[in-house]
Amino acid sequence: MSRNRDQSIGVAVTLDQDRRERRRVTRARELTLHATILAVAVWSAVLADVASPGPLGRFSGFQKGNDFVQFYVAGSLARDGEYAALVDAAGFGRAQAPYLPPGAAVSFPPVYGPQIALFFAPFTWMPYLAAYAAWSAVTIAAIVWAAWICRRMAPALRPWTRPTLAVTAAYPPFAYLVLDGQISAIAVTALTLTGTALERQRRVLAGAALGVLGCKLSLLVPALAVCVIAQEWILAGTALLVAILQLALAAPVVGMDVVAAYVHNALSFAKQPDLLSRSPYLMASWRTFWASLLPERAAWMLYAVTAAASVGVAAWGWRTTDDPLRRLGLLSIAIALASPHLYLYDLVVLVPAFVASAAVLVDARALALRWSTYLAFLSPLAVPLAAFTGIQPITIVLAVWLV
Repeated sequence: MSRNRDQSIGVAVTLDQDRRERRRVTRARELTLHATILAVAVWSAVLADVASPGPLGRFSGFQKGNDFVQFYVAGSLARDGEYAALVDAAGFGRAQAPYLPPGAAVSFPPVYGPQIALFFAPFTWMPYLAAYAAWSAVTIAAIVWAAWICRRMAPALRPWTRPTLAVTAAYPPFAYLVLDGQISAIAVTALTLTGTALERQRRVLAGAALGVLGCKLSLLVPALAVCVIAQEWILAGTALLVAILQLALAAPVVGMDVVAAYVHNALSFAKQPDLLSRSPYLMASWRTFWASLLPERAAWMLYAVTAAASVGVAAWGWRTTDDPLRRLGLLSIAIALASPHLYLYDLVVLVPAFVASAAVLVDARALALRWSTYLAFLSPLAVPLAAFTGIQPITIVLAVWLV
């Protein structure tokens, strides 16, 4: 009797496992199909814009690559040894004139550090469009690599190769990043390397990788805040040191005057971040969320409260799990919410968070997490709603997702 009961239980467990496996396979196929359809639609729009004849995009009316202009010009100035123009608004603006649409009233301000100019100097040996194409290839490779590495950090997702690639390709900010020619792929690479170092329990290396975010200070500051509150002193200290070293290594080439001027410019923009917010409806952090709804003083107060809450929640979550991928996911969402300056293309930093959520949802029936993950993935498509109403739904969704 006991043997028959044990056999019945074994058969029931096997059948349940088979049902789960079939459900996973079906879910993976459906996800791949839906993501592929969205990816084809999104990337078709990108190709239609950049494949138009001439230097301007078909729909945007801007130079192809748009933001890439500032990096190409900075690299050109560094190549020619004109370092002073890297931190002078007037000189930097004049250098951009040949690459901007005729009659353009504005140019890109000198926001980025001299290390970025030196990094892009080799690209400037090519014509602008060729350099933009090369950087786009680097960006695509970096984002796909990041998603691949994060997937390998989650054992439950290792068989999910096709869904991972399809979902990565379908993420709207990824396509927007390539279209805009921005450098957020560097941030994603830095976060991914941070995660792999944490997985190997190499905290100094993890902090060094996190310090690469020093190329975009608006992303580094909230990351440091999470580390400090989570009492990850080695990560925070090493990251800060590496961020400083970026400038220190550039100083012998560009000169201390240029480095000092960059620091001065960075502090000035930190005090007046709205100078960099040309299209608030394309932004996604708490600061621009409140700034679009309330007077300046009230907006700053609520930004401080909600950003601190987001950082605190992420730090608390960090201390409640040892999973490096989940820690990385929490960190990336907190960066997106607490950053004072974050455009849609910067949302590619959420790649680790999506993979971390997927690893949980493969087996768990966590409806709140499932729907908040779906909405976080699709909410960048609500840009027209933000443009007309001034309300950025993606910020609310990210906050729910973090919690």
